[in-house]
Amino acid sequence: MSTLTTRILRRTELHSDTPLAAAVHSFFVSVSGDISPKTRDFYQTGLDHFGTWAHQALQREPIISDLNPDYVGAFKTYIATQPTDKYPEGSIFRARAAIRSLKRLASWLAEEGSYVGRDGQSALRRVKMPKEPQDVRQPLSDEQLEHVRRGAGNPGSRDYTIVVLAAGTGLRRGELRLLKVGSVDLIARRLKVIAATSKVRRPRWVDFHDSVARDVDRYLRTKPIVREDDVLFPADHGDAFTIDGIGKLFDRISAKAGVRFSVHILRHTWATNCRLNGMDLLTLKEQGGWTRWEMVERYAHIIPLKDRTVLPDSTAAARKAGRPRKLDRGVRS
Repeated sequence: MSTLTTRILRRTELHSDTPLAAAVHSFFVSVSGDISPKTRDFYQTGLDHFGTWAHQALQREPIISDLNPDYVGAFKTYIATQPTDKYPEGSIFRARAAIRSLKRLASWLAEEGSYVGRDGQSALRRVKMPKEPQDVRQPLSDEQLEHVRRGAGNPGSRDYTIVVLAAGTGLRRGELRLLKVGSVDLIARRLKVIAATSKVRRPRWVDFHDSVARDVDRYLRTKPIVREDDVLFPADHGDAFTIDGIGKLFDRISAKAGVRFSVHILRHTWATNCRLNGMDLLTLKEQGGWTRWEMVERYAHIIPLKDRTVLPDSTAAARKAGRPRKLDRGVRS
């Protein structure tokens, strides 16, 4: 969205006919201390998509009041059908990102008392997010993960080790590319994600398996000099990968392996395997660095309840009183 003015608008200057670009600028200034640069870019991309669409559809500069359910609903339909490199028939994920950005901006405007819906709350509160298909981000099977490891090269190499560590810790892309040597404790079998690289700007510890520790140790022993402040997985030029750079690295490995995957798919695979190995949801939430339970609940169904002794016995009081409950031998209609 092209910014026609860079002046920060006060709350009293935000009106329904204020240019949307000016409101967006003031929004980012207001929340700059509360969101990470990556989140800012995320919001900016979605808002830019809407600004461009609205300008073309309305044949004028969009204003704050254009942030209404009717226009946003039409935009949602449009953006979901626009092709991308990975999704020629349209990307529901780009649509979700754009609508999430618009809803965040509308919530801020409502908080400022500048633009609200009929119920006095965010004008987009009732706009539903595009529904994400349930089968597009399936975790890798053990066989697929083995193909990925083979496609990544030989044990001890950078590419092989970065795949093993990603699949063994569930780190996000930014956390993985900026991970320092000193943040990995091979003796304790754990690593620390520092707040500066975390998506939620909060540090956490992540445990990993002995086999992952062995592969990381093998990789480090191939490097002549290792300092704690060194990036664990540098790009070929010696510095940390850029966001695009690490994406291209995984694209190359994906092509060699014959398995379509990404850092996010490895994170999804890690979380699924953690649950299959018995990790409870609270521990998974802490290790994965999620702040919202709805992000973790998608893994709740993976493990069926096997130990039924943990269930409450609603007939215990009756038995103690000498009135044992009789089991029905059939089903009564």
